[in-house]
Amino acid sequence: MRLRIGLVLLLISGCAQKQIILKSSELKPLPVAAGENAAVTKYKGHFNVLKFKDDRTDKTKLGMASTGMRNTDTPIYLDIPVDEYIQNRFRSELTKHGVEVSENAAYSVRGVIKKIKLFESNVSAALEKSNCEIEMEFDILPAREKTPVYHGIISMTGSGSNFALDTTSSNGAALETCAQGLAEQFLKNNDLRKRFGIKEL
Repeated sequence: MRLRIGLVLLLISGCAQKQIILKSSELKPLPVAAGENAAVTKYKGHFNVLKFKDDRTDKTKLGMASTGMRNTDTPIYLDIPVDEYIQNRFRSELTKHGVEVSENAAYSVRGVIKKIKLFESNVSAALEKSNCEIEMEFDILPAREKTPVYHGIISMTGSGSNFALDTTSSNGAALETCAQGLAEQFLKNNDLRKRFGIKEL
């Protein structure tokens, strides 16, 4: 009994950290979002993906975690520039959904990141979950032109699916879930699909 009590105390009384740095190459989405057996909707389309811009007021941290026994507010950072991370995820997810991403495409997509918020919330007195919110504006431009022909906004939210005594380790998964979902929201836009010849297969 003493051993069990000791293990529980050890789990919930970890020391507060000064900062958390998420490694982009190691991030995986939340289990529900990853859905190994879930079908991925495929589309037929062709886009180039241009550089994304981080337009947040605070371009450094992604949000705050609560660490240690006293739930100390701890800033969360990413190991690479946020605009690079979101651009990479957007490009890879378009490809995952069957869209051809190429510099030879007739239209290009560029994104502007307006908001990223990682935060933890209480489910009950003992349990917590991780949350993520992302908002991004995007423009679609004809190849080799600078004037957009289409403007839109994508919003994504994600929450931890497995509640825990300390959810801090799930913050990266919440971020990855949101980032991966941006391309799917983009492709679900019926007006956009009609105008640019994107067809659901």
